[in-house]
Amino acid sequence: MWEIDAEFGASQYRQFRDQFLGYRLGLPGIREYPSTSLGLGDVDSGPIVIGIGGAASITSIKTALRYQDYELALALYQGVSACLFPSTDANDKRYLLGKLPILDAFMGWVSADMCHTQGVNLPNWRWKCQLISGLTGLLWIIFLYWQRKNN
Repeated sequence: MWEIDAEFGASQYRQFRDQFLGYRLGLPGIREYPSTSLGLGDVDSGPIVIGIGGAASITSIKTALRYQDYELALALYQGVSACLFPSTDANDKRYLLGKLPILDAFMGWVSADMCHTQGVNLPNWRWKCQLISGLTGLLWIIFLYWQRKNN
């Protein structure tokens, strides 16, 4: 839309953000369906975890970059990257141990424009994710200790 009618495209982008941006376990992501709807994924949805679409989140990074929403683009990129277990060697970077080449291609496509986010300071959205992860880990340790003690 930004190439056809920039003003209309910007208004559509704002509506998209309002209806599809969500946070799960402290991480930003893009819902597969608007916040007012529920639904199941289809063949092109990719994995949907707690209503957040993996493919939708990855492709939305590029959309956020187009509309100069660098904070959202960077937050989505960092959140997606954290969930995909990136590994880097001397020649390339792979996600999910390189088991899904299409995922590597999409992340490469998105990464090509991430230079626009250099110098962007994000509000600290990570603390929620880190707090939730830490508390979950602590609860697991307590549960496992309790299980071991009672057996």
